[in-house]
Amino acid sequence: MGQALAKELQNDVHVVRRQIRELKKMKKNRDACKTSTHKAQTLAASILNISRSDLEEILDTEDEVEIEKTKIDAENDKEWMLYIQKLLEGQLPFASYLLEAVLEKINEKKKLVEGYFTIMKDIR
Repeated sequence: MGQALAKELQNDVHVVRRQIRELKKMKKNRDACKTSTHKAQTLAASILNISRSDLEEILDTEDEVEIEKTKIDAENDKEWMLYIQKLLEGQLPFASYLLEAVLEKINEKKKLVEGYFTIMKDIR
């Protein structure tokens, strides 16, 4: 089992979280992409003398809630890895705790994947 598997699992969860953020951003952009917005952005880009993609980058600040959630997730991930490390180093009673911790992360991934597909259905 070891740390390699724990890291792999952690990475999987991280990837799915990132995909969900991208998907939400895509949906938000699609919803906002009305012609008036497009015209306004084109005008703003020409006034500022920058390309539309540069302007989109400036405007594309992830909302505060999403940023805060990302920080909290990263913090929880760090704590989880430390916990796994302590279990593997034998500082805590081993087998059942290790299994419990790994199952917890697998369930988190399962929920994230379900959430991902829910958003996907919503977009189509």
